[in-house]
Amino acid sequence: MLTEQSLVVAEFVSYFQSMLGGVRRTSRINCDFLQPHLKHILDSEEAAVLVSPITHEEIKEAFYDISEESAPGPDGYTSGFFKAAWPEIGNEVCAAVAEFFISGRLLKQLNATMLVFDS
Repeated sequence: MLTEQSLVVAEFVSYFQSMLGGVRRTSRINCDFLQPHLKHILDSEEAAVLVSPITHEEIKEAFYDISEESAPGPDGYTSGFFKAAWPEIGNEVCAAVAEFFISGRLLKQLNATMLVFDS
């Protein structure tokens, strides 16, 4: 059992570094062997579109494309609610979605669906 604070801290850091990973060396992979099988390679303009920041209009459009008959989330709200409340909540929704595209992290609460079987 560790009792000295410095040893406890070192063990704590070591444990989470091994679990979460530390700095990893990366190297480029040579994908030239794929070249004969590719029908279209993106030009720089097309590639730039793929990595450009998402706009509020794109986020709103995606929400409005969700069927109102789709299952509600665990909070019971359907896409119809979000569409009706968009003038009040749209900016917050867009900020959360944009943050996902920046950080790559999605709150578990946002990626949940509850199935309810009616008997």
